[in-house]
Amino acid sequence: MIATLLVLLAQEPPPPPPPPRRPEEAERLRRPPEPRPPDPFRPLSPPSPREAREMEELKTRDPAAFEKMKELRRLERESLELAERVRAGEADAAKLKEALDKLFDLREEAKARELTELKRRVAELEKQLEARKAAKERIVDRRKRELLGERLPDEW
Repeated sequence: MIATLLVLLAQEPPPPPPPPRRPEEAERLRRPPEPRPPDPFRPLSPPSPREAREMEELKTRDPAAFEKMKELRRLERESLELAERVRAGEADAAKLKEALDKLFDLREEAKARELTELKRRVAELEKQLEARKAAKERIVDRRKRELLGERLPDEW
């Protein structure tokens, strides 16, 4: 076995690989790939299961916001179609700008609604935090009793 290893080590290193047959192909493969343009059909594809679930929840929680989201998605599709028609010379760019103005306004309105909801949630959390701070001694005492196996006064 050692003799085999010595024989293998004594051999000359393998020759380098042969040059590529098509140098332009080898050069193309060495370069990083070029970025792909955005997929124009992505916004037109059906919503993912997560998006569908969120829309269904929104429909029950806030029907007005649900309608706004439907309008926003419709305007997104319309703007993509209009842009394609403008590029083909079949439509006026002013119509595209009008659709994009509406789309922008709807997006800003959605962001404002989201911000209002976040502020409400923060206020609720702050209120809970203050209540827990005020009840700290009672909460800590109760937990200590639980951990020590003591019977709590308000148990059945």
